Amino acid sequence: MKELLAAFAKSPVPAIQRHAERCCGCVTDLVALVRGGDAELALARMDSAIGEAEELRRGIRHHVTRRLFLPISRAELRELVDRQHEIALRARTGAREFALRFAGERRGIDVGLDPLIAANEAIVAQLLAGVEELDELFASGFHGHELKAFVAMIDELDRLETVASDAHWEACKVAHGAEVDLSPVDAVMLRNLLDEINAIGRAADAAARQLELLITT
Repeated sequence: MKELLAAFAKSPVPAIQRHAERCCGCVTDLVALVRGGDAELALARMDSAIGEAEELRRGIRHHVTRRLFLPISRAELRELVDRQHEIALRARTGAREFALRFAGERRGIDVGLDPLIAANEAIVAQLLAGVEELDELFASGFHGHELKAFVAMIDELDRLETVASDAHWEACKVAHGAEVDLSPVDAVMLRNLLDEINAIGRAADAAARQLELLITT
């Protein structure tokens, strides 16, 4: 609790950054699981991270809004945190889908998962890099080199979105051809897994766009 209160003592930025780290860390746990990691351990790590992220989110909502002078919209800050939180929830859902049917085997699911995961993981990393620059942006008054670097990072998202979209399409095409070798249940679960992985990237992109709105308006 002392650490949580300390995070809000002067600025909400450290709490927002820590929240982003915990949420994006869930994607790392999902990747490790899909690549052969222990399902029970991965899900336990996600539950712990999401629990801490939820505590941080409540703190940001209730302790920061009235007590601090901020040069940006408090409502947009809360929206950013909510969008970051969606990343963690999506990652945990994907992990549960995978653990339920495929963990330890990857039977019949080598359908372009690695390119799809890498593409969406890159979007998550781009968001985290942007959030980690928030303190520098605050210090610069949202001007100068820091702002230019942030805008360049956001521009890179356009390319990453295209890569992720193409990877999802290719994975879905391969999955469609592989369905003849899967049970109906496994085929549905595979499609759900592909969609959930893609949704992680969309959630990260939405958070990054919210961060852009927060900083540039």
